[in-house]
Amino acid sequence: MKERPILFSGEMVRALLDGRKTQTRRVVKPAKDRNGSGCQLAPCEIAGEINNGDYCLCPYGQPGDRLWVREAFRSRRVDNLPGDVAYRADHPGEKTVPNSYGRSWKPSIHMPRWACRLLLEVTAVRVERLQDITEDDAWNEGVQDWMGKETPWKGELAPVSVHAFAALWESINGSDSWDANPWVWVVEFRVIEPGEVAA
Repeated sequence: MKERPILFSGEMVRALLDGRKTQTRRVVKPAKDRNGSGCQLAPCEIAGEINNGDYCLCPYGQPGDRLWVREAFRSRRVDNLPGDVAYRADHPGEKTVPNSYGRSWKPSIHMPRWACRLLLEVTAVRVERLQDITEDDAWNEGVQDWMGKETPWKGELAPVSVHAFAALWESINGSDSWDANPWVWVVEFRVIEPGEVAA
């Protein structure tokens, strides 16, 4: 079992905490073939390897591995204990952090492992085209708060949860990122409860 960091926005952290998010999609980038030739593999070639059970190119690991969630935070830096950390997701809309934690939020990319409060166990990994998302998968992406936004989606008929996911995707990845229909990593997971961490 390996452990890797993964970034989530405050909104998606809240979806994780509420139990609404059990999947994430991330764009597949070309990667060097580690199985011999050393040439660059295109996302469609990576899809073939991953979907045949070869996870060596997956930056998110394989089933059984763990992901620790990086989120925006602020630390008092007293004893480097979880209680010494404030999380931006717990203070939506607030530009500053509670006074005892200092003046500003630190971006998620700078969160150290000890400050992490969410640990995920990878249950499945696959690669597919972004627009192949199903209604159930969109729901598992934590889109409940996006339901009804941008519906109908750009004149296309699709389930409302897919419309909501398309709006969420573009809010994170920029306009026209949905239309680009990239190959994406589909990582399914479950949140590990605090009592399971030592296991």
